[in-house]
Amino acid sequence: MKKTTLSIILSILIGVLLYWVSIYNYNLYHIMIEIAISMIGILIFSVSLNARTFNKVNLLVMLGPGFFVASLITMLHSFTYYGMNIIPGYDANLPTQLWIILSYILAFSFLITILLRENFPHYFGALISYSILGLIFIALSFLKIFPDCFTPEVGLTFFKKISEYIIILIYLVSILLLSRAKEIDKV
Repeated sequence: MKKTTLSIILSILIGVLLYWVSIYNYNLYHIMIEIAISMIGILIFSVSLNARTFNKVNLLVMLGPGFFVASLITMLHSFTYYGMNIIPGYDANLPTQLWIILSYILAFSFLITILLRENFPHYFGALISYSILGLIFIALSFLKIFPDCFTPEVGLTFFKKISEYIIILIYLVSILLLSRAKEIDKV
């Protein structure tokens, strides 16, 4: 059997399995997807960590630290997901806040990478900066200082909705800057 056919069959089977899991237990489905996303982000970080010695100005290398921190926050988001009861004492607001935090980190990672592609800071300095920033925002969420993103009375808050539009805008600006790069081969 050809590799392509096998890949298609395997993809269909995984899709059917995930669909069945989503019907059977949505929380299980959600955590499976979030763990897969986190693993992909950590793999991107691993590749960037090893590739940095070969190519210092590469978008993948520069995105690595941001993906690492966002992947860890994704894992935390999945464990705090409402109904999981792994970390008691928090409602649906905490995982929604963590989702917004990781989305901002990823969006700004792309923007910073494109803006600083010629003068990217020291790799481990970037990793430490992203880590400190991530820890600060996680602490703000757990201490209930970060703006509410979900309340039982309102649902998704104005802050959360506006944040999603801002995140989309950051991605659009990143795409525009990337498409206008004069030396696309260096990117």
